[in-house]
Amino acid sequence: MRVSATSFAALLVLGSVTLASTGCDCAGPPPRRCVTNADCTGGRTCLDGTCVAGMDAAGIDGGASDGRPPSDGRIPVVVSIAIMPASPTVTSVDGATATVDLDVIATYDDGSTASITTAFWTADAPVLGAIDRDTGVYTASCAIAGTTTVEVDALSMIATTTVTVRIERTSLAPGVPADAPTRFGSPVTDASLEASLLYPLESTVFPQNVRPADVQWRTDRGVAGDLFRVRTETTGVRVDAYVLHSGAGFGFGWLPDDATWRVIAESAPEAPVTIAVDRWVATTGTHVAGPVRTV
Repeated sequence: MRVSATSFAALLVLGSVTLASTGCDCAGPPPRRCVTNADCTGGRTCLDGTCVAGMDAAGIDGGASDGRPPSDGRIPVVVSIAIMPASPTVTSVDGATATVDLDVIATYDDGSTASITTAFWTADAPVLGAIDRDTGVYTASCAIAGTTTVEVDALSMIATTTVTVRIERTSLAPGVPADAPTRFGSPVTDASLEASLLYPLESTVFPQNVRPADVQWRTDRGVAGDLFRVRTETTGVRVDAYVLHSGAGFGFGWLPDDATWRVIAESAPEAPVTIAVDRWVATTGTHVAGPVRTV
């Protein structure tokens, strides 16, 4: 078949258009296939079966953890992540908000470390508190004490730690002076002056769904003006209640409110609870320790 010069030129143009439309890039070798990072060279990382430029902690290709190319031309590879601070404890005092700011730290194969800002956080035991899924700030609910597990997912890795929530409360009954806690300093032991507990009895077992227990002590131990401190403690919880002997009609007892009783009863259901009633003798300013009872 004879092709004219004009037709031949048209074919050349058509061929050029066809090559351009395919987007062919033959300037470099095809991507190297891999299974792990060990299959890659030049500091590259195995991602979805292909060797690609390494990533720093911020997810930026081709640089070191601080954004600068490494001096030896090799890109460090993240080998592990960890949550810091490790296993922290937060304490809520008198219902105040208690928080801890958790960070995820990456460790590279060259021994260097860097903080990672892009991560997904979760925490179990929502009754204890909640964690911001983006920032890692954990906030205790202040309802009960206990320990929760926190997990972070970053750079396709997972790390866990625990956060322990403690609760401390101080309760002042009507008429109790604001400085009452400071009056209970160095205690002395005197069986004739101590506030002797009558109820609850030693080793009493309380179901969680009962009303708060009315702590009671002997009616002949104290006169008007005396102060009493009822200290109740269990795992992660301390409650100090201060009661004033108001004179005639004083009941020689302390009844926790529902929220305080819940903190005591539900924070560590299997753990023992100790109760002690100390007396501050107004006439002498003496702090008399009371015996500890376990329920």
